[in-house]
Amino acid sequence: MITSLKFHNFRILADTSLPLGRVTVIIGPNGSGKTTAMEAIKLLAARRVDSPALWLPIYLQGTDAFVTLRIESKDPDGTAHYELRHQSQLPNGGKIIETNNIQILKSISTARVFSFDSGAISQPCEVTRTLDLESSGRNLAAVMATLQVRSPERFEMLNQELRRWMPEFDRVVFEIVSGGLQTFQLCTVPNNHRVPASHLSQGNLVALALLTLSYLPNPPVICALEEIDRGIHPRLLREAQDAINRLAYPENFEPSRKPVQVIVTTHSPYFLDLFRDHPEDIVIAEKNGTSATFSRLIDLPHMHEILGDAALGEAWYSGVLGGVPAGT
Repeated sequence: MITSLKFHNFRILADTSLPLGRVTVIIGPNGSGKTTAMEAIKLLAARRVDSPALWLPIYLQGTDAFVTLRIESKDPDGTAHYELRHQSQLPNGGKIIETNNIQILKSISTARVFSFDSGAISQPCEVTRTLDLESSGRNLAAVMATLQVRSPERFEMLNQELRRWMPEFDRVVFEIVSGGLQTFQLCTVPNNHRVPASHLSQGNLVALALLTLSYLPNPPVICALEEIDRGIHPRLLREAQDAINRLAYPENFEPSRKPVQVIVTTHSPYFLDLFRDHPEDIVIAEKNGTSATFSRLIDLPHMHEILGDAALGEAWYSGVLGGVPAGT
């Protein structure tokens, strides 16, 4: 498991580490490095394991500046490190500084950053056999149809969970439209009326993409989810957390699958409330002038005294935990 990512002069992340667990929920104001951390994961995942070359499209700080992304991974043999450094005299490349565990490279190369887009999800896609969900969710219809063929029991479990999340719908069905493209529809309860993907709400589409991701037989080893609360009704956020737990803690659902590390960014105090009993999962992003830092909520001095009986989201919104826009 990757335990942290250390940044040095990576855009706004001048010198900080992002601690990671099985689930990591990052909160903080706009411009505090949340998206920058996601971009770093994308860059690391895009790098081929057998090639040291890496292009970092960034602004370097200072004439002798360098950028380092350091991964620390805890495994049975101890802590292993993997480091990528980009120096100012190497504008188009990078090099491996240290690596003593090839498994770290393999893990990070399978990482995916998802930023589900309802417009992309609702569009018809090519008919392909794939279980690789695109970052925007654009090929969701193809992924669900493949799941139905290759793992019908999983597809049926997905439909059962769909009924729990959205009781007005019964199941997912598929249709080939003009141009030979594939789309999906949701059948309503009780009259079995078919609602096209293009007529579904933003929240329904994003929720369905997340639900499908959680039922894939081999999801990415690291799944980063940007603004998971986008468009989802607060009452449905508990179900979103259930999907995240299915990914991160498969031993509670399907012991044969390996755990997935899930990294989530959010601006929702309602979603944050769901993690009150797990403060170790919360990371606070703070913007300090032109740089930003990450820190774990559980490491905040006197955290329990500060929280008291308040809801976690309310405490964050009030500003006592930090991670809010300056001057508010």
